[in-house]
Amino acid sequence: LKTCTSLSLITDEHQVAHGIDTMFKNVARGYMGNTVAVLLGGIENDGIEGLRAVRRRGGTTFIQRDISIPQAVYDEKLADFIYSIDKIVKTVTAQ
Repeated sequence: LKTCTSLSLITDEHQVAHGIDTMFKNVARGYMGNTVAVLLGGIENDGIEGLRAVRRRGGTTFIQRDISIPQAVYDEKLADFIYSIDKIVKTVTAQ
């Protein structure tokens, strides 16, 4: 099992706005097909690039049902599963 931990100070406004994308991309790069990405909400394109990266590397993606999610998630079929938060927790922790 490979473990990676990183802490950094984000001072650039662009980085703050796309922090979830950066995190998903970095995790996908390090863990490849073992990555599980969960997007619980977003505005504009939050999370889109990160979900793409996770899918390209064979990871699994979840989005929370019945919340505001960027339309591109649906258009590009970036979610493997669209579940309630309770079902996401049960599914992820059962593995």
